[in-house]
Amino acid sequence: MGIENWCRNDCGMCSKEKRNLCGVISMSNMDYDVWDNTIDACVTVSLPDVLLSNADYYDKFICEICRFVKPISINDEKNTIIADWYGFIERNYDKFKDFTKIYWNMDFKEKDEFIYQWIKELHFYFGGYVPDDFYKTLYEFALTLD
Repeated sequence: MGIENWCRNDCGMCSKEKRNLCGVISMSNMDYDVWDNTIDACVTVSLPDVLLSNADYYDKFICEICRFVKPISINDEKNTIIADWYGFIERNYDKFKDFTKIYWNMDFKEKDEFIYQWIKELHFYFGGYVPDDFYKTLYEFALTLD
């Protein structure tokens, strides 16, 4: 499928000028394994099927993050997408570092290792592996990103 056909423009979060994971996944009820194009790491993504105005912080967090991740290729038959997770975290590197200092028990000095660990952590966050009340914090953090 060509990238020009991906963005469905009815998710309310993307446009023809700015393609993102929301535009790719928004009309599907399926989970997608979204692999990074630089590092061998994956985040499984499924967007909520509720209006964002009625969504909880978990759903809002996922939607907000997906707004900034650019898809590179898609395989609908295998429900896989290659996307630029690395570039997204790298663009917001200082913000991710600040968040890490506050909420993580460890830090990573090497940039590639730091980004790899964040992609893995996003997989856990998207999978619901943190307490429900932490999603408000994650959502507020996501609002600071670009």
